[in-house]
Amino acid sequence: MYIKLNDILKNTLQSLLGLLTGLFDMISGVILSLSVDIIKRFPWTYLLIPPLLSFRGSIMGILVGRVSTGIHLGTINPSIRRNTPHFYSLLISTYILRFAGVTMIILLTSILSLIIYKALLPIIKMFIIILASLELSYIIVLLFSMSICNAAYRFGIDPDYVLYPSTSSIADVISISIFIIMIYIYNMLNSLTPLCIIIILSYLFLILVIKGKTIIISEIYKTIREAFISIVLVAIIVSSTAVLFKELMIPSLIGVFILLIYPSFLTTTGDAGCIFGSKLTTKLHIGEIGVKLRDLLEMIRLITPILISYIIMLTLYGGVYPLILYANLKLIFTSFLPVTILAGLLSIAIITMLNLLITNVTFRIGLDPDHFINPLISSLSDYIGTLSLLTIIGILS
Repeated sequence: MYIKLNDILKNTLQSLLGLLTGLFDMISGVILSLSVDIIKRFPWTYLLIPPLLSFRGSIMGILVGRVSTGIHLGTINPSIRRNTPHFYSLLISTYILRFAGVTMIILLTSILSLIIYKALLPIIKMFIIILASLELSYIIVLLFSMSICNAAYRFGIDPDYVLYPSTSSIADVISISIFIIMIYIYNMLNSLTPLCIIIILSYLFLILVIKGKTIIISEIYKTIREAFISIVLVAIIVSSTAVLFKELMIPSLIGVFILLIYPSFLTTTGDAGCIFGSKLTTKLHIGEIGVKLRDLLEMIRLITPILISYIIMLTLYGGVYPLILYANLKLIFTSFLPVTILAGLLSIAIITMLNLLITNVTFRIGLDPDHFINPLISSLSDYIGTLSLLTIIGILS
């Protein structure tokens, strides 16, 4: 086994193509900042934003992770209407997981509020607003992701490099936009009825898609049983991430800078980790790689192009983005860029080890790593990225 430079260049370009979608997350920050007045009317919505994004990413992570691997294995087609029983069974599983996950999010958020703020939350309102936001955004993102998958397949681009990153970033913008719209609707009409109708319509969409299709009950049960563990862990991780994020709101220039890059930094870090995880699980399923030490060189070959493209994106976030706020090159090169690069490298090092650990453990005990890699890595990346930023700022300050 040896490393081919042409392969590294090709895979770096594909990986960079996927990570470039992280630029869309700047839009999420703009939308939230413009909607601060309506959010302030319902202070409990602040607690819902991190769980909303992370949980949405976890469910879509399971879907696109299975789809990208399934395309390589020939068990799933890059289409919605003409697909296999494996795809439609997966679709039903994600709907069930999403409903169960929203329930857990509401319970954990309520407990967190009682502990920190000593206040009860409007549980029913929160449940319906989050569920409506997730259901509507899921349909839009599903159509988008399968279109991307189809295009990548036709142009000979490996779905493992572009499917999750493109879906993740676009989904963040869509989820935040719809979430804000749901709050506006509730504020204007002072009623949850329109949101309940949206939820019902989303389930009608599922019925129309799977109508007349063959599904595999045992596969639905297996997916829910395995992925539910991930969903529970994700809900716990997200609560900790929200607490850490408060510590990053430093009343100084570095604090404003963190707000600027935070969404894109976390998304790109998670995307890089999930690209590596997707490639790892695909290679594992088709037998091109194992989970033993002798496969280390192949793992290095997999991570190298992802790492190169990730560093390029970090340089963009730390060296170019700040120009939006400051024209101070000295401040950028002595503070902003070092913080971004070092925090990113620390994050990706930890995430790479976690990828290998999760894949190794799940595969050895007979579980499908695709049920764990994307949901856990995407959520852990938020926590690890936030913690890494805090650590590097503390060291350099």
